[in-house]
Amino acid sequence: MEFLLDSNMKENVSILPIVGIGGLGKTALAQCVFNDEMVSKNFDLKMWVCVSDDFDMKKIVINIIDCAKEKASNEVSLEKLQIKLREKIDGKRYLLVLDDLWNEDPEEWLKLKYYWWEVLEEARSL
Repeated sequence: MEFLLDSNMKENVSILPIVGIGGLGKTALAQCVFNDEMVSKNFDLKMWVCVSDDFDMKKIVINIIDCAKEKASNEVSLEKLQIKLREKIDGKRYLLVLDDLWNEDPEEWLKLKYYWWEVLEEARSL
């Protein structure tokens, strides 16, 4: 938990994966940290998205926006969703948990990574 509470972090984005076989307690551990009072005080925005087997980029982004207390429409383009997401995280310290992520396709991971970097780069330049 020290990792999440470090206010002197040099990185703009830090990733802490929790991996292991099913039933090990990864989600329970993440929930414990996510709901911790010190963690809550340390972040302006906390978002929890369950991804599961459906690794659909648009659905993931819509769920992230929904978690940020902003209703997202399924009809909106990915680019417009990206703008909405930027607006929600701009200038905020946030915690995003992507739970139950089972996709092992490196291309899908790279798409998500590059998409997220685009959101962050644009948010910093706003």
